[in-house]
Amino acid sequence: MRGTRPRAICFDLDDTLLDGGRFLPTVDATCRELARHLGDVTAEQLQRANGQAFSDTWRELDEPWTLGKVETPVIMRETWRRALSACGYDDDALVTFAYETHAPLAATAHTLFDDARALLGAIEVPLALITNGASDLQREKLRAVGIEERFDVVVVSGEHGVAKPDGAIFAYALSTLGTGAGDTWHIGDNLHADVGGANAAGLTSVWINRTGKSRHPSDPAPHHEVASLAELATLLE
Repeated sequence: MRGTRPRAICFDLDDTLLDGGRFLPTVDATCRELARHLGDVTAEQLQRANGQAFSDTWRELDEPWTLGKVETPVIMRETWRRALSACGYDDDALVTFAYETHAPLAATAHTLFDDARALLGAIEVPLALITNGASDLQREKLRAVGIEERFDVVVVSGEHGVAKPDGAIFAYALSTLGTGAGDTWHIGDNLHADVGGANAAGLTSVWINRTGKSRHPSDPAPHHEVASLAELATLLE
């Protein structure tokens, strides 16, 4: 394990600083509204259909979305189209109704973990944010929670056409920060993208494991593991 204190720190966004658990209730609320509107399908049926549709759509469009080739509304509309089709509805106007009902609800789901803002306010070294995703959604999240100005550099994969774990995205952040890989830590929740990517790029990796997941022997090994950002603050001291 590396013990040297960092001269700069990079953070992942989703499920590291931002609580992704707030999104699913917005889908459920939309399904309830659709069920009331349609009358002959239940919210539970729509929820199941949406879950399957989201998995299928994401599997097909994840990479182009992450690299900035597909914008978020395309994925959201396609998810609702497939979900409604699975329930027997093939109506573009209904897809628009579902999307326009869900979009403002989803925008309210962007919430920091309770331990995130305090930590960001206490760190005194330069900070970078490295996040995989389309520019439209990732920038919306940052504006919603008001932390964009806290970072010396924000690197969104969709704006650069390269994504974690590719070393080029870490190299860009380092060049902007003006620090070397050996002096920089990267904190993230994803073993493949964050830990594996940081390790390969020469950074010190910190795995934030909020849910107590077990690491498979074939997974990249982090230099440090913490259960919360409060625990990371202690590690930094």
